[in-house]
Amino acid sequence: MRTEIQNKRLWSLLTRHNLHDDVESRAKLAKHFSEGRTTHTCELSADECQSLIRYLTDTLAEKERTLTRLRWRLWFVFAESKYPEFRLAGYEKLKPCFSAITNYCKTHWGKAIPEMSERELEKYIAIVKDWK
Repeated sequence: MRTEIQNKRLWSLLTRHNLHDDVESRAKLAKHFSEGRTTHTCELSADECQSLIRYLTDTLAEKERTLTRLRWRLWFVFAESKYPEFRLAGYEKLKPCFSAITNYCKTHWGKAIPEMSERELEKYIAIVKDWK
């Protein structure tokens, strides 16, 4: 059976993926990683658990890379807009004015860019792109 350390790591990752209360999704993962042997994560072998941990870790890293890319895209879509207050003057290259963008986001959308979900980032990128 799996170790206590694996158990803690697995539940930490399930929580970060918002799967700790999603019994159906956890059952699908357990079934997949045990090759149909079980639908309960508590019945996974140490090797199966380690494979699931690796998968969840990789998925989380990919999700974070996607969020980082979308955050930067939103910063620069603001800077590329027709509104000069969203970019810093006096630079050869385009540079976003982070404080002005953050103030706008908090005032109009209720969140700063680092607090936004993937769906929100995509939505706001589309909105700001239309400001031309």
